[in-house]
Amino acid sequence: MNNLLERILDIADAKKDEIACVYEQEQLTYNELISRAKRLAGRIGKNNPSGNPVGICLKRSEKVIVSMLAILFAGCAYVPIDSRIGRDRIANMLEQVSCDLVLVDGDIELGEVRTVDLNDYETETELLPVETGNNDIAYVIFTSGSTGNPKGVKITYGNIHNLVKSLERTVYKGSDTHMNIAVLASFSFDSSVKQIYFALTHGHTLHIISEKTKKIKRYFFKYISKKKVDVCDITPTLIEIFSLDNRDYGNVGLKKLLIGGEKVTGNHINKARELFGGQLTIYNVYGPTECCVDAAIYEIPNRYVYSDSDSIPVGYPINNTMIRLSKTNEVIISGACVGAGYTGRSQGGYFWDGGIRSYATGDIGFFDEESRLFISGRSDDQVKLNGYRIELKDVENTAMKMNGVVKAKCFISEKQIICVLVTDNRDVHTYRESIQKMLPDYMVPKVFLFDETIRVNRNQKFDVKYYKELLCREESGQKPIK
Repeated sequence: MNNLLERILDIADAKKDEIACVYEQEQLTYNELISRAKRLAGRIGKNNPSGNPVGICLKRSEKVIVSMLAILFAGCAYVPIDSRIGRDRIANMLEQVSCDLVLVDGDIELGEVRTVDLNDYETETELLPVETGNNDIAYVIFTSGSTGNPKGVKITYGNIHNLVKSLERTVYKGSDTHMNIAVLASFSFDSSVKQIYFALTHGHTLHIISEKTKKIKRYFFKYISKKKVDVCDITPTLIEIFSLDNRDYGNVGLKKLLIGGEKVTGNHINKARELFGGQLTIYNVYGPTECCVDAAIYEIPNRYVYSDSDSIPVGYPINNTMIRLSKTNEVIISGACVGAGYTGRSQGGYFWDGGIRSYATGDIGFFDEESRLFISGRSDDQVKLNGYRIELKDVENTAMKMNGVVKAKCFISEKQIICVLVTDNRDVHTYRESIQKMLPDYMVPKVFLFDETIRVNRNQKFDVKYYKELLCREESGQKPIK
């Protein structure tokens, strides 16, 4: 059996009656978690004799953790899917991974794909975990793709094990006591992986923060304080949202905060300290989905005072990982963190360098005199919003599928996606409803602008400045630019 599952089973055996995971009023001990996962693995084995990857299309709850382990115990890879992203996009994902079985928690239409409803409490005999190796695929997570179709990233057990060992030596070094670890990220977003597997391989308690709780400062701070949460992850955007609420909820007792998913500045560090208190240790974490969540980690010096505009380094490579820059200063990551490539027809990024799997990130960076890595931009039009990686061409290609659209172009303004459409039909509601059926919420444009053609500047490039001025005029109620 691979190192990751061995560690989880050993910990569960040693901590049978301790709480493994919590979601709202539900909680499971390690014994209950493993027992349920093994029984569900039995059902999966009967319904998926091919051993193909198994989808997870569940609402946020402790059932997701049970399902992940059950699929792994059955010797399959799991594929977390957000049910809100639209049938066509889900169908594309399932086809890419040859997935013909999906775990659901209610009646959901997925075409010809077979489903197992976790609300149906059919009992099965426990299935002992199937033998798997460190090079086998543990999960596939999909990211936005520039062709208009999502790209499936294959991550191995060995990748996850290397991440867990790296967290031991950095974020959790010297932490031998029991901890409550919160996960805020969506399960279809790879940031959730490090909290889940570190907690389960070390006997800690995983707190699954509900959608409502993680969006409202008052609810979030009350939960963190009441449940005595020690560690959580957060995005810079969420820090900014929480900072808009000036009410003081006291020292919630959080000890470690992992910030990632977007560029971190001194302003975010300063606001995080104001929100959570000076006792907090903050880590800036960096890595693309293709490199199993984090490829570099930087511990923010507690006594260092930043100006709001300061850039924050993403730090140093994690365990068994190398980071270098190409001739054009693109960040290249190699080593044990790099995943096993893409599924289906997806291309790009991966290559072999001296026999070591490597990944060209598209991020532009530099090293300072202390060998700390900084990320300064992108070599393409990929963006990150609230931690999610988005290819604007993905949004544009999807918009082009809507009735009547001749041309579509997107840009970012004030951390929002703005979509310019060339079309005779200028009914915003029609297009908003249409694109919401094809894209996840975080990729749906916040504003639609209409034009007779896509404007270009003197260099024959998309005239972002023109459309930002047009947007400002429309928002202020001024007469649009002609």
